[in-house]
This record gives sequence, structure tokens and C-alpha cells, in this order.
Amino acid sequence: MKQLNLLFLFIFFFLEACSGSLVQSTDSFPQPPEHRGYLQIRCQPYDAEIYIDGVFRGYLDGYVEGVLLVPEGHHRLTVQKPGYYAQHQEIDISEQELILNLALIPQPPQTH
Repeated sequence: MKQLNLLFLFIFFFLEACSGSLVQSTDSFPQPPEHRGYLQIRCQPYDAEIYIDGVFRGYLDGYVEGVLLVPEGHHRLTVQKPGYYAQHQEIDISEQELILNLALIPQPPQTH
């Protein structure tokens, strides 16, 4: 049973790394694969949508310190959630972890 759990964890982290999906924290992660780096996003609200170069990459969805595995190089990051102003940033990813602290600003309520 223990071997099955370890196999499941290995497959999970392998698929996460290959897909660029969200994982939780880099504290216990090995060096990122070649030509990729970790982008750690700390955001309020924590369930914001994440886009890199216009491609939807997932929701922080409870991962206050969400981590994405991103190809090295220059990228455009968009963090957004309905009811909040979107934030756009130009970022450079390297083998070093990049940590961003963001707080989305609520839009004023609409009155008719």
C-alpha cells in the first residue's frame, strides 16, 4: 500500500510539472526541470484566475502560496477575478524562484 501511495505521488507531481498546473509550495520541491522555473503567487483573493501569455493556467483556488512551473523567459502574467480589477505584470522566469505578492482591488458596485 505504501508503494502505491508513493507511486501515486510521483505520478501526480510528474503530471503537474509537465502540464504547468498549480502545485502548493516549492519548499520541498527539487530543482526545477531544465529551462523552467517556479513562479509562486501569493494573492488576495486566493481564488483568482491565472493567465500566462494569455493562456489560462488555473485558479489559485485556496493555494494562498500557489506555485506554477513556467518555461524560462519573459512572460505576461494576468491575475483576475470577476468583481475585481485585473492585474497585469511582465515577468522574467529563470531557474530561481520568483515570488509575487498581489492584492486585487475590488471594483465598485454597479448601480443602475
